[in-house]
Amino acid sequence: MLNPLLPPSKTKAYYTMICADDPKFALRHNLVLCAIKQGIKAASRVFESTPKTVRKWVGRFKKQGNAGLIAQSRAPHRCPHKTSDALESKVVQLRRKTPGFGSRRLIEEFELKIGHNAVDHILREHHLTRKPKRRHKRKNDLRAVKAAYEPPSPSGGRLFTHFQMDVKYLTDIPFYWPQMQANGLPRFQYTIRELSRGARSPQYLPKNLLAQSHPSGVSYPNSGGIRCAGAARFL
Repeated sequence: MLNPLLPPSKTKAYYTMICADDPKFALRHNLVLCAIKQGIKAASRVFESTPKTVRKWVGRFKKQGNAGLIAQSRAPHRCPHKTSDALESKVVQLRRKTPGFGSRRLIEEFELKIGHNAVDHILREHHLTRKPKRRHKRKNDLRAVKAAYEPPSPSGGRLFTHFQMDVKYLTDIPFYWPQMQANGLPRFQYTIRELSRGARSPQYLPKNLLAQSHPSGVSYPNSGGIRCAGAARFL
């Protein structure tokens, strides 16, 4: 029984309440018991509440018992702009058929009359989103890819099996341009990188020989599969 002469923080019921699984439920239960034994106004003074609040919980307790002391949802009973069930199921079906499509792609490809934020919300509710890969996971995947196209040699090494070559134009460097014109310095930098171990070898040439010799992007003869595709060259 609560002592009306002491504040709630000094009573035994208060410590019982804060140690309970649901502190608010225990607080309401103690409030109702106090109101039944001592009255509405006395309970409102002890628990520093209003008589209206005390009457509300007492009325719910008399009608539903302890279940009436559980907080009820304050969400609206209806939402006029909520997505219809038919449209939501359609979004879920389209996502499962095309798992690589995001919200904007789904709306564009299938002409859905819905916003992309609503589509994102639906996908999250149905657990149809992909978790972003962590950095170390991406590195592990890259190592597996590299190991797949590196055939072992009789000596046990796997070097010099796949290369990547990039071309860097040096003509767009402001402070380098006057020196290049005056002294005949190289105009292009070629960097060859060994993919399995990351070894790099830069070279400098006055002309872009790859683009001039093969402007259409065809393979070099006897080159092991060199292809010209923009600035990146793969061997």
